[in-house]
Amino acid sequence: MTEIFRLALVAACALLLGVMWGSATGADDAAAADAAQVWALEQAIYERRAVGDTMFYSNISSKRYMGWPAPAEKPVPYENIRTFATGGEFQPGEVIDVVSDGITIDGDTAISFYTTHRTVRPGGQPVDERYENIHVYVKRAEGWRLLGAMSRLKGQ
Repeated sequence: MTEIFRLALVAACALLLGVMWGSATGADDAAAADAAQVWALEQAIYERRAVGDTMFYSNISSKRYMGWPAPAEKPVPYENIRTFATGGEFQPGEVIDVVSDGITIDGDTAISFYTTHRTVRPGGQPVDERYENIHVYVKRAEGWRLLGAMSRLKGQ
């Protein structure tokens, strides 16, 4: 009996490890797909800004959004970015390189760390500005929504 019990135990452990391995691989695949979706949103934000479109940022943001842009003294709520986006004051011509420094996913939350190098401001003024940025996303039925943000000039 003990030999049969031992074999059954080994078989059960092997089965359990197989299920766990399959689940981990599936979870890793899902996290990679989520990270790719989040990174695509990050790139789209800056592609749209280059043509003067700030509505995209507002449209992917949660109504509970709060962000701290580099020049602001304190975080600003969703209403501020919505007003900015609909004001038509953002000019085309901005040139920014965007580099991902990492995206972490846990369930329905994603945090994107990235750096930007702006060489031309909206309207055409040449600059050399580097920023460190964080975006926090939550996954909803309609997709990933931007919930929080922080940006600062690199080195500050």
